[in-house]
Amino acid sequence: MGGEHDEMNGKLLIFDTEKMNSADAVAEIEIGKHPAHVIIDSQGKFIYTTNSKDDTISVVDAEQKRVVKTISTGKFPHGFRMSPDGRELYVANVNDGTVSFISTAEQKEIARIPVC
Repeated sequence: MGGEHDEMNGKLLIFDTEKMNSADAVAEIEIGKHPAHVIIDSQGKFIYTTNSKDDTISVVDAEQKRVVKTISTGKFPHGFRMSPDGRELYVANVNDGTVSFISTAEQKEIARIPVC
């Protein structure tokens, strides 16, 4: 695999759930390469996406509909979860066998631990 699509950034589409019959997105936001998973915080303020080809997470301000921060992670971040209190994200870095701990308050990686 590979080719042209590997070099292109992905897009996060935000829809108005009141108008789900419409094919139009409310916003189309360019994020990193090979986005895989999306989480929104419990207040609906920030949206987080993993960008596997960039080894990053995009932080999107949901109201402003723009990327406000890019956070570095381990190699090929894929699945991730938010802690129950919303203070941390736990990111599985598939290609280096680590988990990144991301502070949502600081919007940065605060630890990376090996799991393999």
